[in-house]
Amino acid sequence: MVARFLGAAAKKMVAKLPPSTIIVGVTGSSGKTSTKEAVGNLLKIAFGDNCLVSSGNLNNEIGLPLALLGYKEVPTAWQYPAVLIGAWWRARQLPPKGAYVLEYAVDRPGDMDKLLDIIKPNIAVLTNIAPVHLENYPSPKALIVEKLKIATNLPHNGAVIANGDDIPLKRSVNQLNLAVKVQFFGSSARCDARLTGYKLQSNGTEFTVEHQNLATTYEIGALGEQHVLAVLPSILIGELLGIDRETIIKALKGYQPLPGRGNVVFGVKDSIIINDTYNANPLSTEKMLEVLRTMPASGKVAVLGDMLELGEVSKYEHERILALAKKSADQVITVGRRTAEPKLAHHSFLSPLEAAQFLKDHLAEGTVLAVKGSQSMRMELIVKELMLDPLKAEELLPRQNKTWLAKPFELV
Repeated sequence: MVARFLGAAAKKMVAKLPPSTIIVGVTGSSGKTSTKEAVGNLLKIAFGDNCLVSSGNLNNEIGLPLALLGYKEVPTAWQYPAVLIGAWWRARQLPPKGAYVLEYAVDRPGDMDKLLDIIKPNIAVLTNIAPVHLENYPSPKALIVEKLKIATNLPHNGAVIANGDDIPLKRSVNQLNLAVKVQFFGSSARCDARLTGYKLQSNGTEFTVEHQNLATTYEIGALGEQHVLAVLPSILIGELLGIDRETIIKALKGYQPLPGRGNVVFGVKDSIIINDTYNANPLSTEKMLEVLRTMPASGKVAVLGDMLELGEVSKYEHERILALAKKSADQVITVGRRTAEPKLAHHSFLSPLEAAQFLKDHLAEGTVLAVKGSQSMRMELIVKELMLDPLKAEELLPRQNKTWLAKPFELV
């Protein structure tokens, strides 16, 4: 009922948008929010206040209409009456923007249809397709089909920007024979924006991209290849919209990950924490471990919580990720039942606070920690216990609203 009400209000506002409106829709299994933020940085420079970028992860049939109507977060139960009334007022009164950058999340069959019924993009970005939420789909192919609906519903002058390193995704996009412009990004050959190299710095990453027979060096305020790949679509979108290269360089330099998506937090005992605690799936965890592996440090610790909603591939993926963790870190600490593999983890705990206490007692000076897990595993509690300045928790950690903080940890 709430979703239908908000969707109807948002559609009323969307009906006022002129055909020239730029609508970027980002979907995929991981990296959606990072890509959305990078594209948003660029279009905010190009369009100024005439650009709306959806806040946080307002990306489902409730979140998407809220984002379109200018809300920043999902309301609490007692706030809903005022929000529902305000939604209709905003639908009538809010002036249309020249550009929208939106995130489209799908958990089960039919979700994309509901989102596209509210607003269809004219530029679709597909970050990747990984084994996430498979328990709700009969096969990985069915998940790809669901996400590709965003590409098959584009207008004739639309464009698709997809991950060219994701072979099943690239093959599926090519098989669609779309009548719109299709471009690929990644590090593999024949990508339109191709990553040719990157170098980790103390607080970011410098990287080189070949595009239109020209190699350009960019910088971002984030660590690792996964963030570089997340910002590559903005280079192609900049080209599509005629934005000059210097503006794109400036926009990417201002990119930083949102809290819990790989941002760096300074910890006790001169430690450095890669805070990737917003959520986890095999692909994003693998990318984080690669960052940890390549970072110079006297000691490295991977702190991994369970990855949920993986269906029948759960056992295989947890064992695979733990084996990678042992190659990337000196110690592997786990939280949860699925990661409790004695042969692959050095220490296993059933709650994040137990793991945090162990780390506080045994952490060596100058250690680099990479912390990640599905959001229900509450891995941000570990970072909060170890961070040098806990007063900065609201600024540096994900999900610091009162409702989430009041929830006790429950092992799933």
